[in-house]
Amino acid sequence: MRGQVLGSLRPGWGFPAPARSARRTSGWPAQRGGVLRCSKQPERWSRNGESTVGRPVDLPADWDNDMAMLSVETLENEVARLKVANRNLKEKLENAGNRMTRSANKFFQADRSQAESSNQLTYRVLVEPETEPLEPETKPFEPETRAYQPETRAYQPDTRAYQPDTRAYQPDTRAYQPDTRAYQPDTRAYQPDTRAYQPDTRAYQPDTRAYQPDTRAYQPDTRAYQPNTRAYQPDTRAFQPDTKPLEPETQPLEPEAQPFQPETKPSERFVMPPPPIKSDDIEKAAAAAAIDFEGGGPKEKLGKTTRLNIVYVSAEVSPWSKTGGLGDVAGSLPVALAELGHRVMVVTPRYLNGVNDGIYADIHDKQCQVPLDLGHMGCQEVRFFHNFEKGVDWIFVDHPCFHRPGGPYGDKNGVFGDNLSRYAILSMAACEAPLHLYLPDEPTNSASTYGEDIVMVCNDWHTGLIPVYFEHKYRPHEVFQNAKCVLAIHNLAHQGIEDPSAFKWLGLPDTAFGALEWVAEDGHQSINIMKGAIFSSDRIVTVSRNHAWDITSKEGAMGLYPISSSRVKDMNGIVNGIDTKEWNPETDKFIEATYSFDDMEGKVECKASLQKELGFDVSRGIPLIGFVGRLDHQKGPDLVLNALDWLAMEDCQVVMLGSGMNDLEELMKEKEVQHRDFFRGWVGYSVPVSHRIIAGCDILLIPSRFEPCGLTQLYAMRYGTVPVAHATGGLSETIEDFNPFGKEESSMGTGWTFQEPTVDSMMETLKAALKVFTNDRRRWNSLRSGMLKDFSWGKSAALYESVFRSALEQEEI
Repeated sequence: MRGQVLGSLRPGWGFPAPARSARRTSGWPAQRGGVLRCSKQPERWSRNGESTVGRPVDLPADWDNDMAMLSVETLENEVARLKVANRNLKEKLENAGNRMTRSANKFFQADRSQAESSNQLTYRVLVEPETEPLEPETKPFEPETRAYQPETRAYQPDTRAYQPDTRAYQPDTRAYQPDTRAYQPDTRAYQPDTRAYQPDTRAYQPDTRAYQPDTRAYQPDTRAYQPNTRAYQPDTRAFQPDTKPLEPETQPLEPEAQPFQPETKPSERFVMPPPPIKSDDIEKAAAAAAIDFEGGGPKEKLGKTTRLNIVYVSAEVSPWSKTGGLGDVAGSLPVALAELGHRVMVVTPRYLNGVNDGIYADIHDKQCQVPLDLGHMGCQEVRFFHNFEKGVDWIFVDHPCFHRPGGPYGDKNGVFGDNLSRYAILSMAACEAPLHLYLPDEPTNSASTYGEDIVMVCNDWHTGLIPVYFEHKYRPHEVFQNAKCVLAIHNLAHQGIEDPSAFKWLGLPDTAFGALEWVAEDGHQSINIMKGAIFSSDRIVTVSRNHAWDITSKEGAMGLYPISSSRVKDMNGIVNGIDTKEWNPETDKFIEATYSFDDMEGKVECKASLQKELGFDVSRGIPLIGFVGRLDHQKGPDLVLNALDWLAMEDCQVVMLGSGMNDLEELMKEKEVQHRDFFRGWVGYSVPVSHRIIAGCDILLIPSRFEPCGLTQLYAMRYGTVPVAHATGGLSETIEDFNPFGKEESSMGTGWTFQEPTVDSMMETLKAALKVFTNDRRRWNSLRSGMLKDFSWGKSAALYESVFRSALEQEEI
């Protein structure tokens, strides 16, 4: 029998071929009488022997199961038949549109082309038992063929379902790469800052991992703490009868509180929101609103003598920590609020840098450790230190992240890379302090917590997470339900912007991400702490009415216009005050001689002493110009330094005090070398030196490009020093421009302002001031009427009090 070796029975091709010795016992048919079926794909055959691509072939009786020999002629006939069958099958497949069937068709075409070129085809040989009749199997052939097609189609989704799993894994890898890249710059910024701190961090990580099971165990404790909070409410109600016997003692205080109303004018008590009205109409609108306020404002409903529990949180508090005006405000405003009869707590970090640690010698440990759940940062435990002074509870949060060399926010290498995590700890600790700390309460002669019914005041982005914690972490568990959160914005330029991956370190639920999510104008996605604070606070206070108007405009909102403009009804502007006890020329211990508005001889001595200290010619007729402030872009020290070449042509003397950006510090040193005859630059900050400069100078330059409020101009006017400032924010609101045509000396103004933050604009205004100083001493002396202005915190504290009461009553003011 001539032919080719066309195929063999192998395991795995539809029907396994057993060995010779096992054929008779494995159920295979006998050699004689068997039915041979040939096909390129065994699975295409049905039990009745018919196929869409072949037909049964009878084999001789001596056919061998291991090898089959077929003639070339038989194969040529089979190929011709396959062409016709394949053409019909192709038409059916095109109509059906089945992808898997089309793939099989291509496979058939490939085998057919191979067969035509080589005159041979490879077949798989199948043998079925002859016991089954062929005719009954032929009838159900078509249904079985159709039933087989869905099996092919059912196999397709399995393949497709596996592909998306692979594709879904790829984006996870790509999503992880940007997180790594975003973390690298933070690592580089963090490494130089904490080289000495890194071993402590590595040593602390195993402690965190070991504490994770404790965190899981602490969750049921949190649930157990909720009923304790509810149990605390009856304690408060039980405490109320104790206050009843004190009512006769508090009644005599009402006549003392009544004189406060006549002292505060209605227009001063009214806190002006920033409506889009002209400046000429501001006074009319304020007066009209003040009448309504007098007729029935928040104080009438809550009671004018209602005592508030106020928690004031700040990243810096003078005198313990200070880098700018925020520290002065946090050290003075709470004292003024306590003088109004309120119970006030101030919460701030306990910074230990190895240099000024002795300043915390008077505070003592409250022996209260509170664990804080901060998400991926783990459970962080903080301690509280306490000091009662000037009627205020000063609370200091102690944590290892606040123990490092440098200042509150950075060191000589730059800003600390983990500031977001550090102030998240401060914010959550401030939320826990009024719930855990039992502090003495003088009116009741007992120790108690501040409780949940408080007014929380957070300042700038460092404490901006507090209103977000209130909204998403505490109030859902029925804590701080009646508390109100007031955001005080001192500087909108710093917003606490971080990569979205940092969200998991804040201890917030996923539902809070929308409150912090921010997309910049360039499309970069981030989280913005200031945006979340503005969005979640009950009331917003800025440090001047002009600043309130600025941050609700596109130009002054620093990219937050859509958010800030939506809260305009809840926003008020209150000018900061100053500590009139510390900044008082009549009692100042840092200056050469004291003086007052009626006796200015002491200021002459202060000027002569400062000139001598700086190495200048001692002369009363030479104008002495000063600058005190941070050396950064906002404060505009570069304008003063670039104007020195022009000032060299004037007969004047210039002194600058400040620290900040390294390039500006170096520029100030270079300018001192170039203009040694009339310019001195002091790199750093010293409280005694700042007092001596403000008291001894004739003019104080304040060229800030933007200034929400500013305190330097208030210090200057308090000491009879004439301010020359850029007309922005609180500067234009507190400085009255010089008016040579004023009928009285008190109406001639208190200084000068210039409109553009440029050297030319500043020099033009400064030249006009120097001209008055040289040629018109009478008008110059009239500018010292600023010494008679009331810049104390008492007025500002009363306005803050009205905002707190309006927040508790849910009313606009």
